[in-house]
Amino acid sequence: MKAWARQTGFTIVELLIVIVVIAILAAITIVAYNGIRQQAERSALDSAIAQTYRLVETERLKNNDQYPASLSSIGVTNGGVTYDYRTYNYGFCVAGTNTVGTYHVSTDNPSPTLGGCGQVKAEYYNNTSFSGQPVATTYIDHMTNNWGTGSPLTGVVNTDSFTSRFTSYIVPPVSGSYTFYTLSDDADRLVINDVTLINNLDGSIGGCCTLRTYSPINLTAGQAVPVLFEHREGGGGAYAQLYWTHPSQTTRVAVPTSAFVRLP
Repeated sequence: MKAWARQTGFTIVELLIVIVVIAILAAITIVAYNGIRQQAERSALDSAIAQTYRLVETERLKNNDQYPASLSSIGVTNGGVTYDYRTYNYGFCVAGTNTVGTYHVSTDNPSPTLGGCGQVKAEYYNNTSFSGQPVATTYIDHMTNNWGTGSPLTGVVNTDSFTSRFTSYIVPPVSGSYTFYTLSDDADRLVINDVTLINNLDGSIGGCCTLRTYSPINLTAGQAVPVLFEHREGGGGAYAQLYWTHPSQTTRVAVPTSAFVRLP
């Protein structure tokens, strides 16, 4: 009787296990590659804006403290990085954007920092008491924020149960009496020129989502005064907005971007 050799091979289960293992290894490789690529792009962005900062400073020193009119005039052009260049009374700012986001360097902050050339420093805390260190610090253009049911910085700042602190200087366009207003969900505190105009962080004045009017304060044209605006979010929608009226602006409007400056 003829004996047949026993044939062996992979079973369906074994093949499935091999396929799953290969898929897992591929996923791990892709994640690792993306992480390395993002680190490389962030390093390239930091290097680009730091180099641009040095070029601007060199040009200023060569030209009796006069900043270049544009980045293109000193040989800097958009390529892998899109630039935003601004000059102010106190100095200048250069922001760069690529696939990893926007970072900037400036006269008051020469290290690459998250955010653009906004004149308002924004600090966010993932708690309702401003305790510990902020989970994110960036720079924005205004104090009229509306995040809806989202987050100020997706993936970093909570969508609920967070606090925000905005600091800057306001340069009054005219002399006279200024009235400030806030509209926040849920609560806020406003300090102008080191004077606390109102503190509603405990929700005792006006409750949530109420337009609050502050006692008028006299300001002098061109004299920058510090401003601190704090906001607390419990749940649901979130916004923190600052408005004003003054002798040449009798209708309530958001404090404009042009009124803010990082340094007096």
